[in-house]
Amino acid sequence: MPPSGIAPERRPPRAAIGLLLAGLAVFGLLAVLVLLAEPALLAIDRPLSEALRADRGDVLAEVMRGISLLGSRAVIGGILLALTLWAIVTRECQRTVGIVLVVFAVAMVLEWTLKAGIGRLRPEEAFALTRVTTAAFPSGHALGSAAVYAILAVALGGGARGHALVWLLIAAIGVSRVVLGVHWPSDVLGGIALGAAIAAGGVLALRGHRLDPKRCPGGHGT
Repeated sequence: MPPSGIAPERRPPRAAIGLLLAGLAVFGLLAVLVLLAEPALLAIDRPLSEALRADRGDVLAEVMRGISLLGSRAVIGGILLALTLWAIVTRECQRTVGIVLVVFAVAMVLEWTLKAGIGRLRPEEAFALTRVTTAAFPSGHALGSAAVYAILAVALGGGARGHALVWLLIAAIGVSRVVLGVHWPSDVLGGIALGAAIAAGGVLALRGHRLDPKRCPGGHGT
């Protein structure tokens, strides 16, 4: 018998709790460094940025733009809109889809709030291949993709290989923002860390439910 009569699939996953705490810790540390010791942080950020941009040609730039687009609000929002319409039409997995939407909303609100509150400047315009006007920390592309793609990987019931591919995509999106010259590496790392923490919170709320009509609350079978 599981402890306290809790079914195994209802137990809070330890990995999600660990990711939540680790993500918040890493983000908190980076936020403090940005606010209180940015020159020291730039001493690390700048060489890394220059190394990633060293061999940036036209072909690589276009590839990076394409990868970066996968982390944009337009693409992520389009995916979630399609998922929402499916849940409404089929009346399946509505609670699960709702949790994914809340994760996305929390990520967007935190991005806007933190950028406005911290106000970190982006890299010099001379390095940028894409023009942006908002603050730098945390990276919105990294934050949004980590939050949404990570929880979707869990909700879709992906195995270890699927999860690895999702995190590889998230990392590639983050790298693309540095190569394009619109973020420092610490902006990206902060965004991924906070996004991972938000996704972990969403996973705890899912409590074993997946995008499967037979298991999702809110479907025809419930």
